[in-house]
Amino acid sequence: MIRTKLKRLKIDDVVNDNTESFMIPRFLFESKINSSSKIIYCFILESGKNNTYLTIQDISNLINSNVNTATKYINELIEQNLIRELNDTEKYKILSKKNLDNLGIGINVCEWCHIKTTYLHKHHYPIKKSNGGIDTVNICPICHSEFHNRLFVIKE
Repeated sequence: MIRTKLKRLKIDDVVNDNTESFMIPRFLFESKINSSSKIIYCFILESGKNNTYLTIQDISNLINSNVNTATKYINELIEQNLIRELNDTEKYKILSKKNLDNLGIGINVCEWCHIKTTYLHKHHYPIKKSNGGIDTVNICPICHSEFHNRLFVIKE
């Protein structure tokens, strides 16, 4: 691994004592993929160690770009088989482990995270409505939003 200092999350910025430091795997450092893609890979690698997940919006904020640009870099990493997107079953397992029993307000309870809320969304799961699904679950707006985000992990 090669330690690289980053300022404003751009590899080619001036290095100074206030920069963040990341470990970039040698194979990635020497590859011909875009510098921003390398930074994104490192963020996804680090977030996975902390059991956190990055959305396209998170990534675009981290690299100071718009969502379309971030998506281009993400797609480059997917094409290189370095990362993959979580599937619906994996996202459900993550969301259902949040365990927010007795937190929140309201009389409704999210079927996935168990938070009390004033409002629930009916969500087609496990089969999407567009695929003919008729079963629904009652989930809080946060779980619903998080479920529909694209989340990425390092491909093993």
